[in-house]
Amino acid sequence: MKKSDLLAVYGTLESIGEAFAPVNDGIPLTRSAISQWSEDIPELRAFQIRKLVPNIERRVAAAKQKQQAAA
Repeated sequence: MKKSDLLAVYGTLESIGEAFAPVNDGIPLTRSAISQWSEDIPELRAFQIRKLVPNIERRVAAAKQKQQAAA
């Protein structure tokens, strides 16, 4: 999974961080932590987001389609 995929769905690094709060003792990941990820997000985080948001792949596809339609 790509960081740009999550940005397409969530819009900001802060919102991405908030999505991970349930697997981080209720504490969102920081914008700084997420900004340190390469374009390919860490495998553990990809696993976690798929568990937290089972339809994440569909949401990514829909967000990318929406972006392309707006362009």
